[in-house]
Amino acid sequence: MNKIVFYDLEVSPNYFLIGIKHEDGKIEQYSAFGKKATLKQKHINRVQKLLNEYAFVGFNSLNYDSPILHEMLKGKTTQQIHAMSFDLVEGDLKRWECNIASKNQIDIMEVAPQQASLKLYGARLGTKKLQDLPYGVHDKLTKPQTKKMAKYNVNDLDLTEALYTALLPQLKIRENLSKKYGIDVMSRSDAQVAEDVFKKLLGITKKPKIDKPNIVEYTAPKYIKFKSKELNKLRDKFEKTNYAINHKSGSIITPDWIKENDKVIIGGIAYTIGIGGIHSNEKSVAHVGDIKNADIQSMYPSLIINSGKFPIQLGAEWMNIYRGFRDDRILIKHSNKELSAMLKIFLNGSFGKLGSHYSVLYAPHLLLDTTITGQLTLLMTIEALVDAGITVLSANTDGVEYIDSTNKGQKLIDKLGKKSNLVWEHAAYKALYSRDVNSYVAVYDGEVKPKGFYAEAGLSKSPQYPIVQEAIREFLLNGTSMKKTIKKCKDPAQFCVSRAVTGGALWSSKTYPDTDEYEEYIKRVPFKQNKALEKRNDMYKRDFVLAEGMNNYIGKTVRYLYVVDGKPMFYKKSGNRVPQSDGCMPMMELTKKVPKNLDYNKYYELAERHLKELGWVK
Repeated sequence: MNKIVFYDLEVSPNYFLIGIKHEDGKIEQYSAFGKKATLKQKHINRVQKLLNEYAFVGFNSLNYDSPILHEMLKGKTTQQIHAMSFDLVEGDLKRWECNIASKNQIDIMEVAPQQASLKLYGARLGTKKLQDLPYGVHDKLTKPQTKKMAKYNVNDLDLTEALYTALLPQLKIRENLSKKYGIDVMSRSDAQVAEDVFKKLLGITKKPKIDKPNIVEYTAPKYIKFKSKELNKLRDKFEKTNYAINHKSGSIITPDWIKENDKVIIGGIAYTIGIGGIHSNEKSVAHVGDIKNADIQSMYPSLIINSGKFPIQLGAEWMNIYRGFRDDRILIKHSNKELSAMLKIFLNGSFGKLGSHYSVLYAPHLLLDTTITGQLTLLMTIEALVDAGITVLSANTDGVEYIDSTNKGQKLIDKLGKKSNLVWEHAAYKALYSRDVNSYVAVYDGEVKPKGFYAEAGLSKSPQYPIVQEAIREFLLNGTSMKKTIKKCKDPAQFCVSRAVTGGALWSSKTYPDTDEYEEYIKRVPFKQNKALEKRNDMYKRDFVLAEGMNNYIGKTVRYLYVVDGKPMFYKKSGNRVPQSDGCMPMMELTKKVPKNLDYNKYYELAERHLKELGWVK
């Protein structure tokens, strides 16, 4: 990769700051303080020099920092910069109406998965310090307050670097794609990358005219045939329906008949259908024994290719390119992981754009065809397994789990796969513990496959006391005591909960209620029923914390753990309790050791509760 620096800006009505961090850790900060202050010319020259020599890496920087930086370097005053900042964030000024400081930039916000704030990504990465903006965006700052703002800026630079480092594999792929196709995709999401590459290969320089249809229709492939009359009627119903398009959003409107009856029963199990994916509805169920899993390989890309359809505005050549990407990936999937990951972006990213009327790939007819055929294919497979006397346990989008001590089920599925021109991948579990279809732990020989709540935290998932999930996984795999796993953990981050709090959270460590204060308080708060004593007490705690205001402000992204003498957090705006915060203590800066007052019993109880939710019975 080219030489890079990380950057972030801070803007107030009478102050602004440019923060730049080099890869060797060196920090440069240039600021202006005062109502009509501007950057010094020598600082403008220095930043311009850096822009010429380095790629500037930021978070949401193309939408905010780069346009603002351009004006700072033009000599605009703090007052003018703050006005522009307001217009960009809260007003009508659009990013594309602004100039940017440099084209040599990498904005990592779109590259990161599951869009979140920079602070929440920091929490997911386990960074040492989380800090919210210390002052309101429209607050005039004093000279001493600017020093605190400068320290805050350094922490944001650290978070930007940490996220960049975590995204290096994805950024390396984008760097290779940029070189291969002669386009800059460094700041693009997977779906945007796919669209950009197709536009390049098809020679599209401007968005073609796309006529939004009023309705789209569905025709099932010839292989979709059921034994049951009810399922054949369901297929016919899908085919006879005219699917209306929302002309404002371009999305397909779910028909009333699906909303009113979205359940299909096969072998005693209910499956939810729609215009998206199919899924079963199990809750807290455990199965131990000969459990098999079967997933359709590259289901959506395969269904798209099998349909022979394409975005009308792009023509059949799009399908030729798309099919080539799929065939190439199958050939090198296990021998060239980097190229495989690149091709996966083209295939799956394209599917993500079929429903967006802002995209040149917009094709609601193809989206509908893909999702409904996928559901009917799974229903056909489930019906065949059940008719063969095989118990199906679960299904979700592109796969099924079933009980089979032989290879009977696998042979049956592969036979259906040949008819449908779909390849199935097979695996075997020793046990399957499911809270629901999206949160489970599958146990193999020597390893577990956790999903949802029970999976390890990462960029796509905020930590929720990770040590509890680890204790459950270790127990189900090796029989290790959950208490033992929890007790031996010495890493405070493993006990933390991290989450976003809209409007920010407040917390106070004060022990309350004080008897005299509380007695005075309940005299002022009228309640009609006597049983409201507990509610009065709760409101007293809340009002006490809210009365302290910013003195107890934690931030819009919070990280906390549970301690013996902990207190709840409250929403700054509404005063309501932050869910799952009772008995907590903020851990915005990670300590080296686990707090002495950590509430181990709380974590033991959480482990027992979440294990029970998996259907575990002693």
